[in-house]
Amino acid sequence: TTTTNDNGNGNGSIPHAKPLAIGTVPGTLLNQFSMDHYHDDILDEDHLRVATTTWGRWGFVHNSNSNSNRWTMVEDSESRVTIFRIPPPHSSSSNAGATPTTTTTTTTTTQRLEVVGNVKGLGKGERIYSCRFMGSKAYIVTFRQIDPFYTLDLSDASNPSVVGELKIPGYSNYLHPMEDDDDDDDNDDDNLVLAIGQHADEITGRTMGLQIAIFDVSDLSNPQQIQKYVEKGNEGHGGDQSSSSSSS
Repeated sequence: TTTTNDNGNGNGSIPHAKPLAIGTVPGTLLNQFSMDHYHDDILDEDHLRVATTTWGRWGFVHNSNSNSNRWTMVEDSESRVTIFRIPPPHSSSSNAGATPTTTTTTTTTTQRLEVVGNVKGLGKGERIYSCRFMGSKAYIVTFRQIDPFYTLDLSDASNPSVVGELKIPGYSNYLHPMEDDDDDDDNDDDNLVLAIGQHADEITGRTMGLQIAIFDVSDLSNPQQIQKYVEKGNEGHGGDQSSSSSSS
């Protein structure tokens, strides 16, 4: 993970990105909604929040009874949310008293992203299908046969936690905040989440058709699916139409 800072060279040329800080986190990202920049007003610092899935690991396991090796999964996949502290840009400038016609050179040193906190162990044996950060909260869907809809409290960056979980058939691969008519623009106050994905068989996990649902997250510890619509006729397909978005 790399954060960048755009700096011109002071003579009117086109700015270019320079590495500001670099950090690493296990696993892979799903899409652009798996990363989020958030300013913590209490700590007065910037955070980069990242949701990733680490994949299952296979290997040979020795069976002493039969004196043979068996190829099997030795580690399940799981997902996590990692919160990094973004260091403020620091630079040293030369020619501080230069005249306007003199180019001033700014040197930026690449720093490390410090891990502030993380949540591990989401969806053992599953992978992330959708993620959305909304202010001090986050919503994550993992899936294999049943869709766990997780609600996370990120208000304490050093101690983020899963506070709610709702298991329903199928999965959602796009989440979007919904506002009531009298709500303001503060995403922290959004109590409804629109979810688009696929309905699935509870036993086999086979997809049964397009699913549109609304979750009530006013009680973060007890999320509820309050509305659901299923358009059957797309059985067995992954529903690519719901995995992309032009929204930001």
